[in-house]
Amino acid sequence: MSEERRLRDPIHGFIRLSGDEADIVETPVFQRLRGIRQLAMANMVYPGALHTRFDHTLGVFHVTSLLCDVFKFSDEDKRLVKLSALVHDLGHGPFSHVSEGALELFADRDKLEERLKGDNAAKIHELLTQDLLYSDDDLKHLIGGSTLRKIVLLLSQGYGEPILRSVVSGPLDADKQDYLLRDTYFCGVKYGIFDLQQLHRELQAEEDPTQGKQLIISSDESTHSSSSCLPSITSRLKFTATESG
Repeated sequence: MSEERRLRDPIHGFIRLSGDEADIVETPVFQRLRGIRQLAMANMVYPGALHTRFDHTLGVFHVTSLLCDVFKFSDEDKRLVKLSALVHDLGHGPFSHVSEGALELFADRDKLEERLKGDNAAKIHELLTQDLLYSDDDLKHLIGGSTLRKIVLLLSQGYGEPILRSVVSGPLDADKQDYLLRDTYFCGVKYGIFDLQQLHRELQAEEDPTQGKQLIISSDESTHSSSSCLPSITSRLKFTATESG
């Protein structure tokens, strides 16, 4: 196992990786993300938009780590959620979401019928991520088959408390929290700027009698009035779910 590492990121500062997390980042299937632009060919209009799925994924991992501390997850849940964040985008094709049209067009729907219905109505690149997790020898060795099965469940339909999946995939997930800040920074625009730390102070885990523990924003009006970022960031997080995550 590698030593713990710290990577310097322009959005979040230092991102800390444990030895086993660093080993996952070093695998060929993860390093492949260095060659996939986060915003496809947007750099033709925004010359600075050269960032990749690699740095975005590390950012999602970092935000997920922060949220695990906010909600005081157990060590077991924390490891599962952080690993899920680290591998959640491995199935993206060239030009990120731009290639999804081709994947949808040429996918064999007959073979995928059972995997594309019900609670697991996933996109093709999400199914590719699942297949990579099951088939890549490096990931099987580093993460283990049992944990990989839990990760696939968490990413596709949920595993354990609902809040575990909400941190990685949901209206207020770490993916959106990173790409709003990252895409804004590299495009040189102001649209997605928000106070990440303040948002995390407003997030709560609330127990629902029928659905389990849910991720919500505090409804305390006195708290809301002290945070000018909340109304705008809430709407942005809700309406940018398909933009680049």
